[in-house]
Amino acid sequence: MGSLFRFDLGRYADTYDLPVLFETGTFRGNGVQLAIDAGFKKIYSVEIIEEYYLANVERFSDEPSVNLLHGESAKCLSDTVGTIKENILFWLDAHFPGADGGLCGYNSCEDETIRCPLETELEIIRSLRQDRDDVFIIDDLSIYETGNFGNGPLPPHIDKPVNAGLDFIDRLFSKTHHIVRLYDDEGYVLLLPYSLPPKLYVRRTLSEVIATAGVPVSESFIAAIGSNEELNDD
Repeated sequence: MGSLFRFDLGRYADTYDLPVLFETGTFRGNGVQLAIDAGFKKIYSVEIIEEYYLANVERFSDEPSVNLLHGESAKCLSDTVGTIKENILFWLDAHFPGADGGLCGYNSCEDETIRCPLETELEIIRSLRQDRDDVFIIDDLSIYETGNFGNGPLPPHIDKPVNAGLDFIDRLFSKTHHIVRLYDDEGYVLLLPYSLPPKLYVRRTLSEVIATAGVPVSESFIAAIGSNEELNDD
């Protein structure tokens, strides 16, 4: 499970003109809090597990910028994103609902569009926002591909999606966005609009920077590596 804290949200918002953050998979609400702290004017977050949704309704009851949505991410996206006029930073992290919190198993859900909804989510967003310069941060690349991930490969007891791989991202976004793979944590995919050179505002400890030095992640990563931050290990 990755973390939105890995990325400097404020710098993304400023660079790409992103006043809105849309998250799928609220979980305990830490992503919402990071978005509040970064100064997003509007924050939307979708959670399918009622227990988590209700806890976050209570947690963020005094935050007027926060809009919490309960239900399947695909339906909430269909009902919402077409009405938002501003550019959006999407944080897509709705896979394996309830599993990270121990409420169910990682393979419990038989409906793949709920268990691993990424392809459906991106198809919906693409169909409703074709003319937008949105930015996407997608968590857990290791679900879909193999690689030298910071936290290791997907555990063998977790089933990959039926159609593993990210060909659907190339199909939907290769003409409009830089597609950047990062191998920190469980891996991330960033989709950054062609309107600007790709910028990677990534928080890394000094030891992480040293460990990955000289390892080419992608052409886009190499082009943007000068934008990375180095953080102290403490």
